[in-house]
Amino acid sequence: EEAKCGRSMVAASLIFLVLLCCQIVYGAFMAGLDAGYQYNTFPKMGDYWVHPNLFAFESWWENFVSNPAMVQFIHRGLGLALFASAFALIPVGLFNRMSGSVAVALYGVCGLTLLQFLLGIMTLLLKVPVGLAVMHQVTACLLLGFAVALCHESLKGRKQDVCKKISTGSTPAW
Repeated sequence: EEAKCGRSMVAASLIFLVLLCCQIVYGAFMAGLDAGYQYNTFPKMGDYWVHPNLFAFESWWENFVSNPAMVQFIHRGLGLALFASAFALIPVGLFNRMSGSVAVALYGVCGLTLLQFLLGIMTLLLKVPVGLAVMHQVTACLLLGFAVALCHESLKGRKQDVCKKISTGSTPAW
């Protein structure tokens, strides 16, 4: 059976992909700034939910790319947002009657997101052991691949659904 998807599944998978790309960029900032060696507690950063050093730099924009406290805070926040949005994709997919390759990609995204989230927490709590940090980065690459596949399959399913409606003479609901 061909994959079918509505606009909401396409939009949700694209939003997830954009969030994931931002998270990967902030993961690179984490590695480059050695930010994982600071605030090795979870869910708080040390004793704080919102660390007082977030805006330690004079230039506000530098805080977002050069301040280890802010970079870690953003990386944590994006991780939580991705975790929640991955599992929010499931009811969206079910509502849109996903099937076949869309379901495989979606469940791959959910499983890898869960693994990635747990690896990130463990990497932080154990003070960045190299093997765990590498697994965290490799899982990010796999997750990116599945997220791209989910977007592709969702768009392909949407396109096929629209083409069926056009060929039968009904108007697609854009």
